[in-house]
Amino acid sequence: MKKQPELTAMTRQTLIDAFFHITAEGKKATVGAVTERAGYNRCTFYRYFVDTEQLLSEVETEICDAFEKALTLPSSAISPPEIISSLVGIYQQYGDYLSILLGEHGDTRFVSKMKAMIHPMAHQLFTTNSQSNIAAALKEEFVLSAVLATVTKWYEMKQPISISELGRLVMNILQYGIL
Repeated sequence: MKKQPELTAMTRQTLIDAFFHITAEGKKATVGAVTERAGYNRCTFYRYFVDTEQLLSEVETEICDAFEKALTLPSSAISPPEIISSLVGIYQQYGDYLSILLGEHGDTRFVSKMKAMIHPMAHQLFTTNSQSNIAAALKEEFVLSAVLATVTKWYEMKQPISISELGRLVMNILQYGIL
């Protein structure tokens, strides 16, 4: 595997893409189904992954690492536009996977991981001293769910507006409401 890194990376990526295509169709992505879709045999799959759970876990970890890196902003730079810009940048890189992971055939554990990563920033942005912990937690959940769902829908719609337009739309909704 180490002798041809480009081929190795391409084979691994083909297996991952096959897994996600099957998942997007709402079917169970078994090793057999993945290898058949990818055009490889089971032995090839096992050179890269122990099972489909490991494949999924590796992709989720890669995405989470990218999110953590993108969302590591100095506290002075934490604002809704910067957060939304970071989220959209990740969607540009991992959008196909994210739209599946966060969509109807997705992984609820992954949604929870995403919210947990974004939570500290949401807490800092949307919590005031005059709010109860319950009110703050509910507002944070609302914002996190709404932003993730909106960006997911934007991607599913094949990005019908620009990234900057999406950022402005989300910011306007956060600041002024949806009406």
